[in-house]
Amino acid sequence: MKNLNWMQTLCNLYDNCEDIVGQSFDDNTPVLPPIYHTLLKSHITIVLNEEGDLVDAYIQEDKLGTMAPGTEASLGRTSSPQPHLLVDSLKYVAGDLSRYIKEDYSNCFKMYLEQLEDWCSSQYTNKKVQAVLTYIKRGEMISNLVTKKLLFLGDDDRLMEKWTGEKTEKPQIFSITTNGEMAKLYVRFCVRINGALEDKVWCMPDVWESAQSYIESMNKSKGICYVTGEVLPIMRNHPKKITSKEANAKLVSAQKDGTGNFKYSGRFLDAEQALNISATASLKAHYALTWLMQSRGINCGSQTIVCYGAEGQKLPDPTMDEDIYDYDDGESSADISQIVDEITLRSYAKHLNSAIRGYSPKRLEAETPTIVMALDNATPGRLSITFYQYLLYGEYLERIAHWHNSCCWLQEGFFKAGKPHSYVRAPLNKDIIDVIYGKNAGDAVKKNAYLALMSCVFSGNPVPREFVHLAIHKASAPLTLGDTEKQSLVMWKKAMFVACALYKKQHEKEELLVSLDLENRNRSYLFGRLLAVADKIEKEAMKNKKDGSDRATNALRYMTVFSQRPVRTWKLINDQLNPYKMQLDQKVDQDKKIPNYKTLVYYEKILNEIFDKFEFSDFDPKNDKALDGMYLLGFHSQNADFYKSDKNKNTDTSNDKGEN
Repeated sequence: MKNLNWMQTLCNLYDNCEDIVGQSFDDNTPVLPPIYHTLLKSHITIVLNEEGDLVDAYIQEDKLGTMAPGTEASLGRTSSPQPHLLVDSLKYVAGDLSRYIKEDYSNCFKMYLEQLEDWCSSQYTNKKVQAVLTYIKRGEMISNLVTKKLLFLGDDDRLMEKWTGEKTEKPQIFSITTNGEMAKLYVRFCVRINGALEDKVWCMPDVWESAQSYIESMNKSKGICYVTGEVLPIMRNHPKKITSKEANAKLVSAQKDGTGNFKYSGRFLDAEQALNISATASLKAHYALTWLMQSRGINCGSQTIVCYGAEGQKLPDPTMDEDIYDYDDGESSADISQIVDEITLRSYAKHLNSAIRGYSPKRLEAETPTIVMALDNATPGRLSITFYQYLLYGEYLERIAHWHNSCCWLQEGFFKAGKPHSYVRAPLNKDIIDVIYGKNAGDAVKKNAYLALMSCVFSGNPVPREFVHLAIHKASAPLTLGDTEKQSLVMWKKAMFVACALYKKQHEKEELLVSLDLENRNRSYLFGRLLAVADKIEKEAMKNKKDGSDRATNALRYMTVFSQRPVRTWKLINDQLNPYKMQLDQKVDQDKKIPNYKTLVYYEKILNEIFDKFEFSDFDPKNDKALDGMYLLGFHSQNADFYKSDKNKNTDTSNDKGEN
C-alpha cells in the first residue's frame, strides 16, 4: 500500500481541483479532463441538428485538444482496433471511407457503430449523442466532406493524399495531415438543439456524465482497490499518454507481453494477485499527473520532475533551478556595496525566509502532504518513478530553506542597472551541472545529476564527493574553461562560486564563513589567501597598462600546479611578483596622492599577517602536499575582502574631494 501513496495523493489532488475539470482557459493552459476522457487533436468539425442532419462542416486547427470519451480498452489502445465512444478518426467514424481509399476499415467502423448504438440504447443515453448516431448510421461522411470541399478526390475517385495543384490554391486539409494519411484525421461533432448557442458536444458536462455512467456500467469486474480500499470496478488496461515524449509508455501495467508470458511470472498466478486498482482511482491519478507534468513539469531529456501539494498550488522549484528570493526589494540584501560580512549573511537569511513564507498561502497548511517525483522512460513502453519523496508542506519548505542557507556563497557577475553586482545565494542546480560536467553533457548525465542533487535537498543525502571534486578541479584551472582567455575567466567565476558553495555544503557541520576568516589557521585556507594577495598585487600594478591589463595574472596561470605543490609554486609566483611590487613603489614616488591601500606596504602587511598564522612545517618542502578545497574559500574570501576595502576607500576619497 505504501508504494501507491503517490496515487492516493494524486487522487486527492484531482478531487480538490474538481472545479476546473474540463475547463479551457487559454491556448497555453493544459486541461484536466473528466474521468473516462482523453484529449485528442481533432481536424474536422461536423455540425448537426437535433435530427442528425448535416448543417455544416469545417476544418479548424485544434490547439487545446478535444475532450473525447473512451472506454478502458480505447484509452489504453496501441495497435489493435479499439474505438473511442464519440470523437475518433475517420477510419472509425466514416462508414463510406473504404470506398475512397485502398485500405479496408469496415471492421473499425462496425466496432464504433455497435458501441455507439449500445450507448444510445442504454439508460445513460443523451440527445446529442443520439443525433450523432443518426448521422453516423447513414454512412455518408466522406461524400459529405467531399461535397463541402474539405476533402478531395483524385482522378481515380479516391481521396487525394497529396495536393498536386497550384501551391497558392492548396486546401487547408493538406497542411494538417500526417504524410497524407486521411484515415487518421480526427472528427468531432457539434449538435444544435432548439437553437442553443452552445453546440460543442465535447464541452458539455451532461455528455461527459452520460459517457462516464455508460462506461462504468460496462465494467463488471469488481474487487478491492489497493488505492482507496473500497470495492470498485477494477481497471486492467491503465492509461498511457502520460508524457508527450513517449506517448505509449505506461506507469502501471500488469499485462502479458508479446510472447504470451506474464511480466509478473514467478511471483503471482494472475493479474488480480499482482495489482488491483479501480478505474476511478487510476484515471484520476493518471489525469492529475499528466496535467501536472504539462503545466509545471520540469524536463531534462526524457525525465520530468513534478512537485505537487493537495490542491496543485505553485511551490518553490524542486530542482533548485530558479531564484526563490527577490533582490529588488529596496534593501539590496547582499549587494556588492556591502560585500561580504556576517551582517550581509544575516540579511540574506532574512530575505530567504521571507521568500519561503511567500509560498505559504493560508489555505495550504504546514501539514499538507507534498510530493516530489521524477519520472523517466525505463523502456519505450514503460514509465518509471526514478525519485519519490513524501513530505509535509512545512518540511518541504524547511528543506529548501536549509539547502539555500547551507550551500550559499558569494556569486559575482550579475548586472543590475548596467553595473556589476554580486549576491550571496545558493547555486542553481543547472549551474552546478554545467560546471562539473560542462554545458554539452549528455541527457543521461544531467538526469542522474539532477536526481542526486534532489536527494541532497529532500532526502538529506550528502553532496556526492564526485561533484565536489570535479567542481574544485574546474575552479583550479581558470584558463581551460573556454575557447579564449577572456571567456575562460568569465566561466571561471561561476566555477569558483559553485566549488566554494559545494565545499561549504559538504563541510556544513564546520560552519565555514563566507566572509574572510582572519582567525582561520587551516593550511589550505592560508595558501589560498596568499594566492589572492599575489593576484591582487599584479592586478593593481597592471591596472593602468593598455597592453595586458585584462589578461590573467601569474597567480591564476599557476593556480592548477599551485593547488598540487603550493610550497614550490609559491616561491615561483613570489619571485615573479618582484617587478609588479616595484611598479607599486614607483607609483607612490610619482603620485603622492595615491591612497596607501594600494601601496606595497599595505599588501606586505597582509602577507606578513598570513605568514604569521602558518605552522613552520607548512612550508617544509618535504611536506609539500596538495591543497584541499579549502584553499578556494581562502582565495575567494580574501579577494572579496579586497574589493570591500577598495569600495570603502574609494567612497572615502570621493567624500574628501567633495568636502574640499
